[in-house]
Amino acid sequence: MKTFKFGNEVVTRVLEKLEDSEDFIKIAVFQIHLDRLFNLLERKLNQGITVEILPLPYDSINDSVSVEVIRRFEKLLNVGANIHFCKWNVGDPERISTAIGRWYSFHGKFIVTDKSAIALSANITRINELDAAIIIDNEQTMIDQFKNRFDGVLSYS
Repeated sequence: MKTFKFGNEVVTRVLEKLEDSEDFIKIAVFQIHLDRLFNLLERKLNQGITVEILPLPYDSINDSVSVEVIRRFEKLLNVGANIHFCKWNVGDPERISTAIGRWYSFHGKFIVTDKSAIALSANITRINELDAAIIIDNEQTMIDQFKNRFDGVLSYS
């Protein structure tokens, strides 16, 4: 079943789908700052569920949240998450006053679990944003395609 979500509740719906996972969670989202997501992933890891994340490196995290977000990623690593930081640095955005850290070419936003495949329009941050997502539930062919795409992206990182 495919569902399109648009609004401020998209991240909440995505977290509900992650709660349903029983085997694995693979997240390719370049900015993750949301405490609720970190808490959920820690819980899932403690339940024996495999968690893999492909975010941008620490130097891309906004200074206002970087210390806390780095601490949360380190905690996930310590409880068994596999974190594959994107290495596709494409330059220093010195002429852009709003840019943080380095420029990275990865701008993906998708998630796959054993039960769902999700394509997102936005990152999972602390900001309540207007987001969009296509959520595909219980369609094994699509879930396998998303999983293969995640694994393929890792081969480049």
